[in-house]
Amino acid sequence: MKAARPTLVRAFEYSRVQLPEAWNTATVRERLDQAALRAGFRAFEIRGRQLHALGVVGVVDLGDLIVEILPRTHEDDTPGEATIFLSELLQFGGVMDRLSVVDARTSPGERMLLEIVLAWVVREALSNVREGLPRRYETRNETSTAVRGRIEMRQLARRGPGREFELHVRHAPLSEDNALSRIVRWLLVQVSSRTRLVATRRMAQRVLQDLAHVGDAAPDRRDVQRIVLQQTELHWRPLLDFADMLLRQVSPDPTRAGRHDAVAVLFRLHDLFERVLRRVFRDGLPARGLQVHRQSLRLLSGAAGDGHAALPLKPDLLFGPQGSVTAVGDAKWKRILDGPSGAASLSEADAYQLTTYLAAYRASEGFVFCPTASATADQAPVFQDFTVTGLNARLSITGVNLPALIARGARGAAARAALCGHVTGRLIAASAAA
Repeated sequence: MKAARPTLVRAFEYSRVQLPEAWNTATVRERLDQAALRAGFRAFEIRGRQLHALGVVGVVDLGDLIVEILPRTHEDDTPGEATIFLSELLQFGGVMDRLSVVDARTSPGERMLLEIVLAWVVREALSNVREGLPRRYETRNETSTAVRGRIEMRQLARRGPGREFELHVRHAPLSEDNALSRIVRWLLVQVSSRTRLVATRRMAQRVLQDLAHVGDAAPDRRDVQRIVLQQTELHWRPLLDFADMLLRQVSPDPTRAGRHDAVAVLFRLHDLFERVLRRVFRDGLPARGLQVHRQSLRLLSGAAGDGHAALPLKPDLLFGPQGSVTAVGDAKWKRILDGPSGAASLSEADAYQLTTYLAAYRASEGFVFCPTASATADQAPVFQDFTVTGLNARLSITGVNLPALIARGARGAAARAALCGHVTGRLIAASAAA
């Protein structure tokens, strides 16, 4: 008997989630909210009998009901276009490298976002396994007639008669059956059980055959957090991160989640936007003599010698030549600029935040990066400049065409070069004025 297809509901960020009447119950709304919270995000807000999405994108799967929250790049976005854009955003930002969006382009109505992600997990695992499973030193206790490793003296003292030639030893040989491989195996089992697509399940089973010699013990989050990847193992990081995301959700609260296991794959839009900007500047600014720095300061410090400090300053981006900071930048997933010639609507809190960054880092230039509200063919950023009262500094509110920025080919290259040129030009002008 063919299983009934789940009900799919698609909604945009910061909009109402239009649940069908049969699903629009207090229990379902609470289950969706709790599933997102177990994934580490507050994705919904319940207002009376209505469910509203917040600034988080991704998918929540309750089994019979799937809710996708999609980003909105412009007012005329369709759900299919938004699904493709989100896939490309995850890939460009490095959250899910090699995430394929071909199927989403050909049939966005059939390929649900969760299925696209699960297929990525299997393809990523298949690619990594073909390059070779990680070989790690794995501690083992075993009985041996030869001395290798460390003899377990307690076991030796309790040895019975007739076992004079048996030694209990502990050693750590290189093995493919290690903690990292076991986590990958568990992840593929999870994907195989959750996917609704036969092709994805078959591919997962094929990879699992190559992992037949790996233990099947179920990991917990502590196992993932204990893994320290070597330089040659960094390509396993995305799969480890995804396994950690699922492990946060494998023990649903039976009093709240209902009888169906729920899973959520969610991402904060601000984080994705910041990752895109960081990659663009990391790749494009060094050729222009600038770097993207990481430097932490604290806004408040205690009296000399008492060691107290408070309120860490965490600007998203710090710019400047090697070894110095001359500009600060912050990513805001907000509609701050209303079109190429519209007025800026920067909130007081955001303005105070950037002013604090400028003063603390003694920077001459500040940038607020935000997405543009309209879909335009122009790759150049739009901006409005302001002077910060009391500081010899300028603040540029810069709107970027995000779909163009992450696009492949000449269009994307031109958008990225224009944004890097905008930042460089402001810093050169500030240096000349000084």
